[in-house]
Amino acid sequence: MRTFKLLSVLILTILLPTLAAAELIVGDATADALLIADPATGELTEYASVGTPHIVSLAYDMVTQMCYCTDTSEGVNQLLAIDPETGATEMVVQVPDFWIVLHSTAIDPATSVLYAIDQEHGELYSVDIENGELVFIGALGVYWITGADFDPASGLLYACVGGLDDSGALYTVDTATGEAQFVANTHRLMGLAFDCDGQLYGVNNYWYPDPPGLYRIDKGTGAWESLGEYDGRNLMSIECVDLEIVAQQSATWGDVKALFR
Repeated sequence: MRTFKLLSVLILTILLPTLAAAELIVGDATADALLIADPATGELTEYASVGTPHIVSLAYDMVTQMCYCTDTSEGVNQLLAIDPETGATEMVVQVPDFWIVLHSTAIDPATSVLYAIDQEHGELYSVDIENGELVFIGALGVYWITGADFDPASGLLYACVGGLDDSGALYTVDTATGEAQFVANTHRLMGLAFDCDGQLYGVNNYWYPDPPGLYRIDKGTGAWESLGEYDGRNLMSIECVDLEIVAQQSATWGDVKALFR
């Protein structure tokens, strides 16, 4: 029995990747830079320049370790893959319609499917990364969606509204139909991100109110706590990203048995 337990522990050690600390990454659309946000102190540290002019969303897959963003600047309007360590980008989808403004992206951690929400029309899409296409799912029934992310605790897709005043709202979105359900009123937010423990964060840009800020948010009530205010920043996106990428090791059953010969 003891030998079996030791063997089981060894197998798990070999097959599972080493866990690394994840960072909150914030996109500044004016500085064209990725910043690291310290949720304990609110401090923002510039990390990498971005290879595209106006990032408004970030999405990261903890399984595939791929990161995506959208650029809605005039004449660009693309969904791109982005290297979170260097800021380098590569186009994935050229959005076919100028009036489709993909201000929100999120990756389902259970399926690695990338979703995008059109701010102008309140419509949900899945992204066919291989073929570079958007697949329409349905209308949310809510407009001016500015950020989205999946809750790792519940698996639900959350989205936020950030209008032209200092108020906002949280919704959950059905990924099968696109239908949105109201959750709570909250601060005006331009981006949402859950950390690995299911704590929700958000950012606000300099449009209104001024100055921009970083917030910790109660996903059930919408209550928010300001972690910092940043004059001159244009904070449009936030995501939880593993910057200490550890390669996953794998082993066959024959490899494991060979260790005991």
